[in-house]
Formats: sequence, C-alpha cells, structure tokens
Amino acid sequence: VLAHETKYLSNETFSRLDQDGIKIFQAIYGKHLFPLVSILIPTYNRCQLFSMALASVLEQDYPNLEIIVSDDGNDNETETYIQPYLKNNKLNIRYKHHKNFTFEQNWLWLLDQCHGEYFNYLMDDDLFMPTKIEKMVAAMKQCPNASIVTSYRMRIDEDNNILPDDEA
Repeated sequence: VLAHETKYLSNETFSRLDQDGIKIFQAIYGKHLFPLVSILIPTYNRCQLFSMALASVLEQDYPNLEIIVSDDGNDNETETYIQPYLKNNKLNIRYKHHKNFTFEQNWLWLLDQCHGEYFNYLMDDDLFMPTKIEKMVAAMKQCPNASIVTSYRMRIDEDNNILPDDEA
C-alpha cells in the first residue's frame, strides 16, 4: 500500500491474484492509487454512435475515470439514452445538453469541466480499445517530461470490420 513504508502487497502477490481478484482490488482502492483520467466526449445528434463510444469507455481496465459528455445536438435522443448511466452511483459521469453551443464551445466547456490529472477526448464516432487509458497513463509515468501521449488508430466500418490504413 503506497502510504506505508512496509509493502503489504508486492508484485509477486499481484501475479498470483486471479483477474477477478485484481478487478475487486481496483474497484475498492483504484480511486486512491491511480491518477484520475477525464474522458471528454463531445456529441451531436449521433446517439447510436455515442452509445458505442460510451460503451468503449465503460469497458476500460483503468479504475479511476471521470466521464464528461457535452451534447450540442438539437434533439433529446442522447439525453434520454444517458439517463440510466447518470443514475448509477458507481459511475462517475456528468452530462450537459447545450443546444446553442458551437463545436468549439462544446470542446472548451468539456476541458473546463475536467478534474483529472490527465484527460483524453473521445469523439462520439470513435471507440477506445479496452486497455487504452491504462497504457497511456503508464506511458506518461514512464516519461514524466512528456506533454502528450497518442496512440495508433484503427479504422473500422459500421459492422466493426477493420479497414486498411489510409494513405493520408
């Protein structure tokens, strides 16, 4: 445990834990041991795509996330969709519907709202791989002088088939 001189849990202990045990440990202690990462999702009238983007965040292995959604759409579909997630006390999700915001205002509002040590924008038509945030935080810790970490992108079609890399 980080706050004690004596290590109660060593790497050897973690290597013996099964995956369920690790998830339970992270659920209990993760918010105290891992820096907060803010996931910022701007969205506009694309609820079906947004729902997949949100699912990809909720599937992250990283245990300390806040999710902030700014919706500048002119319909209420996303607002209706997200309600059950907002009521779930185990999730750290905030949502705001700004019908009159511009694209830029949407982005800037999200940045102003985040509290994380790190943040990552996720467009409503993109997906995260399940270990993305965990790997990016590890990269930042390995290179403390780095200002930004980025990752490879993989293009997919509407049926989740991988598309070839584009030349541009």
